[in-house]
Amino acid sequence: MKNLFATTEASSRKQEQDRIVNYIKQHVELTNGNQIKKIEFIDFQKNEMTGTWGISTKINEQFSISFSEDRIGGKLRALGYQPNEIGFSKDINSNNQNVNDIEVIYMKEE
Repeated sequence: MKNLFATTEASSRKQEQDRIVNYIKQHVELTNGNQIKKIEFIDFQKNEMTGTWGISTKINEQFSISFSEDRIGGKLRALGYQPNEIGFSKDINSNNQNVNDIEVIYMKEE
């Protein structure tokens, strides 16, 4: 028998990873001026003590940035990055890169 909860959770995780890819595309800039070519999801888990979700990514196989949110689909908070490597744009239209030009490696479902 198929576990419907597991299927729904896997779908939610995939949607959340897509949302983070769009967030990175719209707001994150590499300080070296390079385009974002690859985003790999390294970790995606719930902290059972705090109830928050932690998501870790690696950009272009070189730059790490993590995100935290109180619930899936909630407000993203960027943390765990080096400001001399990663910056943030306030103007979401400043990055004209097409999300389809970014290779995305999603977390494998357990």
